[in-house]
Amino acid sequence: MKAELGWARGTGGFAEQRGLRRGEWYKVLEDQGAGWLVLDVNNVQVRITKEHLLVRRYAPKGWSVVRLSPEEATIEAKKHGHANDELHRMHLVCPACHTRHHVAGQPREVGCPKCGKTFPVDWSDQA
Repeated sequence: MKAELGWARGTGGFAEQRGLRRGEWYKVLEDQGAGWLVLDVNNVQVRITKEHLLVRRYAPKGWSVVRLSPEEATIEAKKHGHANDELHRMHLVCPACHTRHHVAGQPREVGCPKCGKTFPVDWSDQA
């Protein structure tokens, strides 16, 4: 059985241009050495440099938190057809199915509207 190589997520615009979504952790499929990793991005193998990634050993066990700048919130509101208000300037990313979910306040646990699983919110895990 092959050992798990870990999980990674993008740290900026470079990674997002390669199809990685902010706050979402992707399984590392291959470490190609010389600073390159291959990730499973929605069943597509994506090769990306480690310098644009945050890498961890284990899969996330809680919701990731994504806070948007006012400019990013405006773009997201237009893209997804929702209000550009305080509620929509932050969203969580489900560790199981990667669904984005907007919440008010700072709940300790949140149930995912897509997969139905409940996870703690890791308020220290901000992308």
